[in-house]
Amino acid sequence: MSRPTSVDLPLSGLSCLLFVIIGLLLSGCPVGDDDTDDDDAGDDDGADDDGADDDGADDDGADDDDDNTMADDDLDEEFGTYVSSTDGWVEVVAGGRHGCGRRADGTVVCWGANLDGPVESPTGSFQELGRGFWHTCAIDKDGHVDCWGCGNEVPITINYGQCSAPPSVIYTLVGGGAMHSCGIRTDGTTSCWGCEEAPFSDQCEAPEEVLVSLSCGEYFSCGIGETGEIRCWGRDIYGESTPPPGSYSSVSAGSYHACALDLAGEIDCWGDNDANQCDSPVGSFLSISSGMWHSCAIDGKDRVTCWGWSCYGQAHPPTDEFIQVSAGGEHTCGLRSDGHIVCWGLNSDGQSEPP
Repeated sequence: MSRPTSVDLPLSGLSCLLFVIIGLLLSGCPVGDDDTDDDDAGDDDGADDDGADDDGADDDGADDDDDNTMADDDLDEEFGTYVSSTDGWVEVVAGGRHGCGRRADGTVVCWGANLDGPVESPTGSFQELGRGFWHTCAIDKDGHVDCWGCGNEVPITINYGQCSAPPSVIYTLVGGGAMHSCGIRTDGTTSCWGCEEAPFSDQCEAPEEVLVSLSCGEYFSCGIGETGEIRCWGRDIYGESTPPPGSYSSVSAGSYHACALDLAGEIDCWGDNDANQCDSPVGSFLSISSGMWHSCAIDGKDRVTCWGWSCYGQAHPPTDEFIQVSAGGEHTCGLRSDGHIVCWGLNSDGQSEPP
């Protein structure tokens, strides 16, 4: 199968040109022929032998029959599993090419690519992080949202105002996509910003009903209503904004797909499945996170299982016990029960190397 790129998304004018160029420049995994079978991308729920090696590649990263993964011999210093040198972390989010962590005292530290400032985290104390693909948002101790990473120095993103949260609104949850951000207010209603203008205006059309959870994908968002039904809005190119019926406890939106946990902890995924990112494992899970072309979940034994695109090992987690996982672009980060952050996958910009 051919590797998904940002070229798949129909845009217009300057936006289209920029994303085509960026998609080609940032392509890292080997690109297959267009007529290659979809079987080349296999499900992957294997675990590495040792996830705490600071020096690079995992010991046991890929199943022999998985063509969308790279064997250990093919890995170099840009791939591997890395553990933070410090503990005391209470939250982690993985973006497109960066990551951010929140400490127990509420301070936020970010790492990885800093092309538009996503690593330049603000000072202060924060109670919640919201992952964006190229930017990050956080809720401070007073409930106000602060976002960063929307500079125009390098055109990874166009600044549509996705970092300009309403200054006087109090939020309980926040999330970010590529060109938009959304937050749930104290009354349960949702507002979005950065997408008021075409061609992204549909990403701001949040439902008027009360939502109890929120997750922003690259160009769409999803939330769960009071009765458990999933509501999605924004782009719907691959059906990513068309969730299945039923009652769910949590939802996570990726690039062009989304996954959710039903009331029994079982996983349902929908949207683009070109990299098998919707072929979720069977079983009961506690939490879930969807990235660009892969997803991860934590089971009842605090073990992480990932599936989908894994040419950099981003869907091959270590065997540590985790209390949180966040699937990013081509890397994944997790928070261990001992307060250390562990990241694995592509590390070309230091995105898998937390402090």
